[in-house]
Amino acid sequence: MEALNYFNTGAFAKATHELAIADSCAKDRIDVDNNYYESFVGPLREFLEYRKMAG
Repeated sequence: MEALNYFNTGAFAKATHELAIADSCAKDRIDVDNNYYESFVGPLREFLEYRKMAG
């Protein structure tokens, strides 16, 4: 996932952008796929939101 690559290099704005693209692709998945996706990106999304609010 491109968002995770950007996240790991500290490019948080790019990670947020790529995550938004991935979210739009995953929005119509079935529940099982969506649960798996959310278990992976949920913590990443929360950390990016924290970084955005913190500064």
